[in-house]
Amino acid sequence: MHRPLTPHTGSRPSIPPPPLAQAAVPWFIAALIAVPITFLIQNGAQLWAFKHFGISGRTLHHGATPDSLLDIFWNHVTRDEWQAAGALFMPTHVGWAIAIGPLLMLSIVLLCSNRVTKGSRSRIILAMAVAAAAPSLYFVLATLLSLRFSPAFDEVRLSQLSGVPAFAMLAAHVLLIATAWTLPLFALSDRERKPVGVGLAAGVMLGMIVSELILAPWLFS
Repeated sequence: MHRPLTPHTGSRPSIPPPPLAQAAVPWFIAALIAVPITFLIQNGAQLWAFKHFGISGRTLHHGATPDSLLDIFWNHVTRDEWQAAGALFMPTHVGWAIAIGPLLMLSIVLLCSNRVTKGSRSRIILAMAVAAAAPSLYFVLATLLSLRFSPAFDEVRLSQLSGVPAFAMLAAHVLLIATAWTLPLFALSDRERKPVGVGLAAGVMLGMIVSELILAPWLFS
């Protein structure tokens, strides 16, 4: 006995999307690769700049090695003793050495986001945009959770040197984060957005841990 044939509608059956975890894995891997790359770019450029200006004592997240000339410099800056600070290092040199990292991250966010909004679907490009905003995310979350501007962050040190209010620095980083996440994700379809967002968020978090625990000791040794 033959089964009755179903009428041909002329359209192909829709293919169900892959499970969320499966769809998110490639984006997770892309972010896990991108975060250490941006970490090395930012901190490597800053270390190069400090060395170029003859400034020693630079450490990750803590500004300066205790009792180093850079540490003494920051103590003078905190007390508004600019003449004493300038006798050690030129404040403009220290400021540029700090600023080069965030400026590079801003450039990566804007360039990669622009490529995505123009049609690029490269996972690494989108992941680089999000990864470049990871240091900003760390600064914003730490500031909001502690309810204070810690001098352990370059953004606060740069505020001291430039006179730009720390709140303005915080707002700029919130805008950078919003740009890094919003523009690329809105360029994707509704079907892509959720797995991409989940994969990138997980990859960025693990990438930050890897960078802090493995790359930072090697880079700042």
